Amino acid sequence: MKRHRWFCIPLLLMILSAVLLCSCAGTDVQQTEIDTITIAEDITTQEIVESSHRREEGYMAAFNTHMLSVAPFTLHMENRIYEETALREAAKMLLSDLSAFENTTGVKPEAVTVYLVGTTPYGCPQVVGSQVFCCPEDFESGTYREALAGAVYALPSVWQRVGLTEFVFGEETNISLKDYYGDSAHTLTASCSAIHLSPVLSDEETVLAARLTAKSLAAFALENEGFSAFREATDPGTVLPGWSNSLEISPAPSLPAGSADVAELTLGMKKGAVCVLRVKNFTVTILEGSWMLDPDGLYNWFCSFFGGMDMVLEQIAAEAPSSFDIAEQRYTEPISIVFDNPYGYSYTYPTQNKIILTKDNAIWHEMVHLLLEEIVVIEEQAWMEEALAEHFSYAAQTRYASTRYYSEGFDAYLQFFEEVSDKEAEADDLLYHQQVWKLYQSFRTETENDDNEAYCRAYGIVSLLSEGQLKRTQVRKLYDKSIAFKRGQKEGSKKTSGSALTYPEAMVMFEYLGERYGKDAVIDAFLNGNSLEKTFGSRYSDYYSAAIDYYTQRYATLLSAD
Repeated sequence: MKRHRWFCIPLLLMILSAVLLCSCAGTDVQQTEIDTITIAEDITTQEIVESSHRREEGYMAAFNTHMLSVAPFTLHMENRIYEETALREAAKMLLSDLSAFENTTGVKPEAVTVYLVGTTPYGCPQVVGSQVFCCPEDFESGTYREALAGAVYALPSVWQRVGLTEFVFGEETNISLKDYYGDSAHTLTASCSAIHLSPVLSDEETVLAARLTAKSLAAFALENEGFSAFREATDPGTVLPGWSNSLEISPAPSLPAGSADVAELTLGMKKGAVCVLRVKNFTVTILEGSWMLDPDGLYNWFCSFFGGMDMVLEQIAAEAPSSFDIAEQRYTEPISIVFDNPYGYSYTYPTQNKIILTKDNAIWHEMVHLLLEEIVVIEEQAWMEEALAEHFSYAAQTRYASTRYYSEGFDAYLQFFEEVSDKEAEADDLLYHQQVWKLYQSFRTETENDDNEAYCRAYGIVSLLSEGQLKRTQVRKLYDKSIAFKRGQKEGSKKTSGSALTYPEAMVMFEYLGERYGKDAVIDAFLNGNSLEKTFGSRYSDYYSAAIDYYTQRYATLLSAD
């Protein structure tokens, strides 16, 4: 039978006792309430009994174990790796680690159940409430301690677990955080995100600095504000200002909006993928050769994603209250996002709650497909799902995924299209884009970024009004593919097939119906699989023509100069 290597427990206990006597300068250290000697004797003599772990929501694996239980913990070892000596030695180490945590924090750890297993699902120690799942190798290396800290103190964030563990058990380093963060390129690492703390996603220097930062933040919070305040500091941004001032780092390192949302993150591996990330109810698979491999970029993407989703949900709640409960519920369901190579289309599998993402600014559009998925597809109304995805995603795109070629001017905008099409603009293109530019400037809101929603609306209106008058030349077609074309269907005529609308045209068509019947009523009918014709008594060809008349009356004067 395989024998596991364990630390020399007696030596460890002596060293640990000496360290604890002189550690935690500036912190009130209370006498431990764990009677280490008595419990250690119990561990040596305590009967080991057969037990098991059944499948549960947090850890979907069933296996039989041998169990040793003494206050304040219960330790299981999976039968296939069980050795009595190894189980007892692990129990002694677990006891010494709990004692060290209590001596440092002055707070008695909560009861914990630890499972020693052959493998864990994500390849790293797992925390499920007051349970810890880890491998013997995690005990040997001490890496299980971060999960242990999370379980016994209900610490929700990775930075807290790492920071407290490093504060109690970490070695001293010669890295000067003041010098490190004096370099502006390193300010983001001060967030101690799980991405920066991960050797899978970050380089060795970044990981080391992030762990040292977490340790320093934890020490600062514990010594100056106490354990309760430290436990409440889910977002390290609440500790950063005081901490950075104490180190004379000015200004305090900035944190992207939504940084607390990525504080809890687990990592795993999958064949053909760089890694698998799990944040909240999202599983993100980064494929080899994908567009997203940079740790700082990935961290910022997560922060932007959650910030943008807050905007999407707020807009749905304001404009479609009848559908908000459905959208909110779907947002909490397990959702899979795959970061793929940048040369294909982003698309959604609503029935699988899965998104294939090839560029960052498409995520909110694809998420709306999941949140506002119709019950029954009515072919003539297929354009509506893209209209909603455009309408409810553009505010988030403008805020978090801005472009620059709109706001830099008309010439820069045309140059962009000429570069990607490898053709010069033709006369009809120039006239078309001049009209789009006029409307865009009139719609644009007060923002430093390009207003994506204003541009889409301007493009859609001009496209509807110029149908049959201006050629669909190459430059224009770069943005002018129909929904039917994207779906692999025959394009047909806009007057007979709603699926032939372009994405911008679909958005302004929806906004016209919203003005006429109310957005909430239109969305409610669509999501419930009701025909718009039967609901509102108007055929597609009728409200298509009416929409053109509506936009002609509103914008003809502005556009007539061309």
